[in-house]
Amino acid sequence: RLTVWLCRSPLHRLVSRSILVGSYHGRRSGQPRVLPVQYAADPADPSVLVVYPAHAERKAWWRNFSEGWDADLVLRHSELRAHGQVLTAASPDRGDAVAAYRTRWPRVSIGEQEPLVLFRLRSGPGPA
Repeated sequence: RLTVWLCRSPLHRLVSRSILVGSYHGRRSGQPRVLPVQYAADPADPSVLVVYPAHAERKAWWRNFSEGWDADLVLRHSELRAHGQVLTAASPDRGDAVAAYRTRWPRVSIGEQEPLVLFRLRSGPGPA
């Protein structure tokens, strides 16, 4: 809760270079979900954000984006709309996403079979 509060507060600079807050409705439950996640912006395209759900087998949130799903993001104290999509080993964009994440987080080891979530920011201000 503290991280979510920080990201939405005037003190966001303490965490916003590495953490964003994602808000979405669960695909099956329809319940609102809010969670902070570490991200990397694609240096070639800043409208693309990559999230690596480390230990994905123990987490469920990223599965909501397996077929594509909309989310509201708080990024550097700005509310943005985005469309998230899970990238698997077979996804054509996965190599670029891994490279973008490793550019920002070079010490993180991402296995070939581990998923990534790619968020493409949508135009227009504010939440969806």
